[in-house]
This record gives sequence, structure tokens and C-alpha cells, in this order.
Amino acid sequence: MTAVAAGPCCALCGAERRQPLVDFDGFVIERCERCRTAAVTQKPAAAPDHDLVYAAHYAQECSSEKAKACWDLTLELTDNLHGVSRLLDLGCGEGVYLDLVRQHGIETTGVEIAAAAAERARKHGHRIDCVSAEDFGTSLTGTQSLVTCWDLLEHVTHPGRVLANAHAALVDGGRLIVLTPMMDSVYDRLGILSSRATAGRFEMLLRMCWSQEHLFRFHAAGMTAVLEDLGFHSVRTRPVLQLSLGAERYAGSEILPAWTRVRALNHTMSRAAVTIARLLFLHNKILVDAIKGA
Repeated sequence: MTAVAAGPCCALCGAERRQPLVDFDGFVIERCERCRTAAVTQKPAAAPDHDLVYAAHYAQECSSEKAKACWDLTLELTDNLHGVSRLLDLGCGEGVYLDLVRQHGIETTGVEIAAAAAERARKHGHRIDCVSAEDFGTSLTGTQSLVTCWDLLEHVTHPGRVLANAHAALVDGGRLIVLTPMMDSVYDRLGILSSRATAGRFEMLLRMCWSQEHLFRFHAAGMTAVLEDLGFHSVRTRPVLQLSLGAERYAGSEILPAWTRVRALNHTMSRAAVTIARLLFLHNKILVDAIKGA
């Protein structure tokens, strides 16, 4: 077992009290009593090369539509880029999203901890700091009109620190956009219920929600309170269904656990499940939009 958020305080809001939520397959999940963030506090030890393998498979499988979907959300939330001249993307990867941003005359900066991805983004002409979003330097303080954080907070050890850094990087009146897995989605509730009802024999949904890489899931009201404490205002949240991988990958891939031993059947099941989720508006993430106070 590997300790993760084993300290006494919530990594988002700093509260000292957590409640047990679920224990499965070597994972221990606890929930903050104040902001309702769920966090992995213990997990099985990963293989030595796990991070490199995950990064390679994620880059290969990541939906080519994801950057475009994030760009569409950016246009919507900023009223077609009103007031946006400089954009900082936290966890920018190889800079695919930043490529779309720069096409509209916006100065682009990224923060990316993976050296190979950071170098590729630099070759695309973006300014890149190869460092964790928890630790990027003060050279960006008060310079950005928009900071984006697409599917990053669930991966870092101190999400509250990332949000504080984003606040520091923004100009007064600048905007923060965050997309991250949502706690209390139908997937969370069904995962916990099915695991408890079957005495741990059915844990596939939990294994989809929680993995070596996903350390947190966030509650909209708790996220709002934390952002307001940091000095943001006009905080808006809404649930969305946003896929990082192709629709056929969610019942089994190199990243996610396989539901059956038949790959074609897994792909069929996955596409059907994604179609149903879209029809029934079964959201999996929260989209957060906030303004830095003057």
C-alpha cells in the first residue's frame, strides 16, 4: 500500500476532518466533511514505470476531439474571447489546445510536468514551464487574462495549491476555467452501491472512477467555497459529460479496466454506454468558471 493524502488536512480546503467513503481493491477513499472532496488516502503500489506507460497510452488514446471540445467551452464562457489576450494552460501536455488558442492571436503559455510533452509544446512555439502546476514560478504573477485547467486537479497532490497559483497568475478581473471529475455523479453513486451490495465482487465502476492517476473527485459547492475563499467571485459551476478518450474505450483499454475478455464486445458496450449517458444527461465532470476579484 502507498499512502497518498494521509495527512490530517484536506488537500483542497485544509479542513482536518475526513470520513471513510469506500475501500476497494487496495484503494482507501475518504471524504472531507467541509468541502465534500473525495480523496485517495491509500492505494496499491504501482509498477516502477507506471507513470511513463500511462502517459504514453494516454497520449495515444486521448480523443482528438477533446482539445476542440475544451476550445468550444472556452469560447462559450468568455463570450468569444472577450478581454482575453494572454492564456495560461495548466497541464498543457503537447500543446494541442494551445495551438487552437494561438490561431486567434492570443499569447500562449503552458505549464507541463512531463519533459517530453513540454518540449513538443515548445517546438509548436508556446512558452512552456516544465514544472508541476503546484510549483510554477512567480514570473507569471499578475500577467494572465485567462487560466485554464482541463482535467488536471484530480491528478495532483495539492489541488488547493494549484488553484492558489492560478489566482496569483491572473490579472484583476481575469478568469479561471476548470474542468475536473465530479463527486456524487451517478457513476460514483452506482459504483459505491454496487460494491457494497455485492460485498466487493463488482467493482468495475469504482475502478473506472478511481485509479493510480485519479486522486480526487470534487463537489461543486465545495469547489465554489474554496474559490471564493481564495478571492474569486462570480463563481459558476455546472455538470457536463466530457470524454477524454474515444467512446469505445470506456469498457476497457490500456488505461481503463476491461469489462470482459473480448475486446470487440468491450468496445460495443462502451459505445452503447456513452450513447445512453448522453441521452440521459449522465454527467461525469464539473465545469467551473470564476473571476479574480479586483
